[in-house]
Amino acid sequence: MIEANYVKSRYNICTFAPFLYFLLYLDSRRQSMKLFHFRLLFLATTLIFLNACDRKVTKNNVLTSPEIKQMISLIDSQIDKSSVHAITDSARRIIQKHTQHSDQFSYCDDISCVKDMANAISAHIKNNAQEPKMLCSHRTLMQRIILEHYGLETRGVNLVNKGNQGHVFLEVKNGNKWEIVDPDYNIYYKKLATNERMSLKQLIKKDFKDFVPCSEKGCSWKIAHSKDVPPPVALKADEYYGVGYIQGEVLYVHSEKFNSAIDEAWLKEISDADNFYFFIPAS
Repeated sequence: MIEANYVKSRYNICTFAPFLYFLLYLDSRRQSMKLFHFRLLFLATTLIFLNACDRKVTKNNVLTSPEIKQMISLIDSQIDKSSVHAITDSARRIIQKHTQHSDQFSYCDDISCVKDMANAISAHIKNNAQEPKMLCSHRTLMQRIILEHYGLETRGVNLVNKGNQGHVFLEVKNGNKWEIVDPDYNIYYKKLATNERMSLKQLIKKDFKDFVPCSEKGCSWKIAHSKDVPPPVALKADEYYGVGYIQGEVLYVHSEKFNSAIDEAWLKEISDADNFYFFIPAS
């Protein structure tokens, strides 16, 4: 899947850049370089480091491709830029309006496919062409591209049930908190006690009575927030809220909500979370 690679590419260079920078510094001292040359080296390596560690998704220059630029130009007037919530909600509604839940791009495995999806969305906006058919992972990927264009930090997340079925959506950084956005089901989740939007960790940890899915249609498990997928109560019925993972980082398990024997080998198989597991006992 393109999704996992898309996320991981943002961190590999950043992991080693400070170390490489330090080695360059030591080498410059050992060679007794002139101050002018050392300043040039300092400037060059700093610029490389800042570019490599930019939090925006830049794999294969996808954000600067003509296909993405065209899509962004067509939707820009529909994006409410007044707050993080306003941007995420308006982008989520755009994905809903201009895509259809199906499997046209189910075997998408390279960056050219992302450009094809952007072109298909643009064609639907400009010419009222047929809605491009996208699964949850594709809708999530396109919303991430939109949000990161507007400077927001995102990451891919998954829910998995005991039938080895998965659902992909994303989290968006809002201040020092992560918040779920699900463009496929057209929802976010909020805590009933505080009305705060929730992260994946909170979604797995909290009891069902403590939170509810919401959209512009209201807050309810039983209404269809999306035009083409069932109400989110279907996810609850299929035990999707017991296991979740942040792609490439950490996996959360609530053994009681999962309601099935926890098989560690299976968890390793379904997750790309580098074998870091965070088990949350039932409260």
